[in-house]
Amino acid sequence: SSSTSSTSTSTSTLLLQSFLPSQENLAQFEFNTHQYVLNRLRQTAPNIIMLGFGNNDSSMNQNKKYNDPSLNIIDKEETPQHLPIFSFLIKCGQRFLHYNYVCAILNDLFGIQARGGCQCSGPYSQSLLGLTTWRDDGQEVPNQTNEKVEYALLHYKERAELLRPGYTRLSLPFKGLKQEEVDYVIQALEWVAKNGWSMMCLYRCNHRTGEWRHFSRQGKPLGRSERRWLSYFDTSYGSQNEISKESYKNNTNTNNDLENSICHLSTFLDKSLANADAQLDIVRNDQRYVAQAIKMTDESNILGNNTGDDEELDELRWYVYPKECAKLLKDGATVVPDTNGN
Repeated sequence: SSSTSSTSTSTSTLLLQSFLPSQENLAQFEFNTHQYVLNRLRQTAPNIIMLGFGNNDSSMNQNKKYNDPSLNIIDKEETPQHLPIFSFLIKCGQRFLHYNYVCAILNDLFGIQARGGCQCSGPYSQSLLGLTTWRDDGQEVPNQTNEKVEYALLHYKERAELLRPGYTRLSLPFKGLKQEEVDYVIQALEWVAKNGWSMMCLYRCNHRTGEWRHFSRQGKPLGRSERRWLSYFDTSYGSQNEISKESYKNNTNTNNDLENSICHLSTFLDKSLANADAQLDIVRNDQRYVAQAIKMTDESNILGNNTGDDEELDELRWYVYPKECAKLLKDGATVVPDTNGN
């Protein structure tokens, strides 16, 4: 058993050495990955609003409403000491794509898992989102918009759950990430920033929980027959697309195995992006999906339930509805007006 353990340890070490930078360069590797992603998205997806980078003095956000389209608190100066963890909103016209919708579409179309909300950091998140102000005594406190949102959540409860402030957070693994995978994540974010609004007519929001799901899977999103457990997958070294244990043992053909693995990965990721484009074409060319979304209940009836406060609550609404996006598709729009000064 000791020889087996030794062989296993040696194989694991070889695997790590193949995919990881040296220990002393790991931190710089992560900083560079963060900066690479941020620079790309600044150039190609200006409607992705990154939060929390640079010198975030919350006075930058003083008196800004959460649905203010100018909300953008990226510090333009380079700050290389960041790990590749990104918190962001995607601007859509005068509002934003809901953070839980962004999580859903990243998962459904690209297999990328992200998280929506305030990530257990409420006070800091409120500051980032422009929901605080500074008193004369130097204390940072909730601003008027913050208080209105809090009242709506407490008073209207589940009918106002979608108003709950937050953002999407995505992190890149700290170990073994290939350049092809980094580029794939960037392309997926670019795609959602450009086309996410068009796919919204396929999704429905649960106002009780704040969740967004594809209209065909509102009850059981995975279905009993399609759920997969880790035990279903063969993770042995001899399984498909894995570098064989024997190659490491003999230290032969390792480079060829790596090249084949990377080639297969690139092909798979390219197919995923092509599939997203194909789904987009279906949505834009099949008016049935648009018509179904347009028939959805008016947002005012959802928020205020015709209690007389509908208009006030809608002013607090920072996210777009499927119905609004569907109307744009029906009119033949390819971009959402006022998103990037359009």
